[in-house]
Amino acid sequence: MKRRLSSMKRIMSVREQLKRIEEAKLGRLNREEAELEDKRRSIIHALNDDPSLHGIFIDDMAKRLKRVTLASHQVRDLKQVQSRHVMEQTRHYRQAENLVDALTKDQNRADEKTLLESMTERLSARKRGSSLP
Repeated sequence: MKRRLSSMKRIMSVREQLKRIEEAKLGRLNREEAELEDKRRSIIHALNDDPSLHGIFIDDMAKRLKRVTLASHQVRDLKQVQSRHVMEQTRHYRQAENLVDALTKDQNRADEKTLLESMTERLSARKRGSSLP
């Protein structure tokens, strides 16, 4: 029983690490999405601010805006997939955690039962050894 509990604790630890890795990936995607949104805003701001540059750089800026927008859509799609991965890893971690809790309770009950049996045996051995009239 103790071996099973310790191996389940190791599994729970691995599940927790996997969950953290997936959360870190999601955080990276969130930062990347924010950076792309900042780039998009700066391009739009540049297009709106300086009318003298419109004729010279407008095509290049429009192409860049399109690339940034496409990248932003790709990152958003990746974020959705990554969110599902995080939820899945969280579910696996919680399942492992629940199993560890259940095994811990079983182990505690077994320890209590063993202790009670040993105390009962000691008590009955004392009674057998004493002389009763």
